[in-house]
Amino acid sequence: MDRIDKEQLYNTAWKHWGGDLQIDILIEEMAELTQALIKDRRNRFRDANTLPRNPLLNSIEIRKEFADVIICMEQMELRFRQTKLMYDSIPPKPLPRKIGTMWDQIEEFKEAKLLRFQERLMQSMTNKLCDITVGNSGGNR
Repeated sequence: MDRIDKEQLYNTAWKHWGGDLQIDILIEEMAELTQALIKDRRNRFRDANTLPRNPLLNSIEIRKEFADVIICMEQMELRFRQTKLMYDSIPPKPLPRKIGTMWDQIEEFKEAKLLRFQERLMQSMTNKLCDITVGNSGGNR
C-alpha cells in the first residue's frame, strides 16, 4: 500500500471510529506486544539445557504484534503531523525551535532524548572500559 493510500485509510478510520477508540486500540496493541515479549522471554529460559536465543529473530508473535503497533503509531504520527501546535495554557519549556505541528515538537523532544541516550551509552561504555582496565591491572601484580 502506498503512502497516499495509507494516509487516506488512517484519516478515514480516525474520522469513522473517532480518536478515543483509535488511541484505545494503540494502547491494546502495545499491551499485546509487551505480553508477546514477556512470554517469549519466559519461554526461552524455561529449559536450562538450551542456549538462549535472540528473541527478535525467532518469535513470529512478536513480529505480528510489532506490525500492529507500527500501524497504530503511523496513524498517530499522521494525526500529529496534521495538527497545529496549540498550548492549553502555559507553553512547555523548552519551547520548540520551530512552532508548527505537534509532530515538530515531538521531533524536538526526540532529538533531546536521543542526545541524552547517547550520553548515557558513552558514559556506560567508559565505565565498563575503566572496570576492565582496573580489573586487569590488579591481576598482573
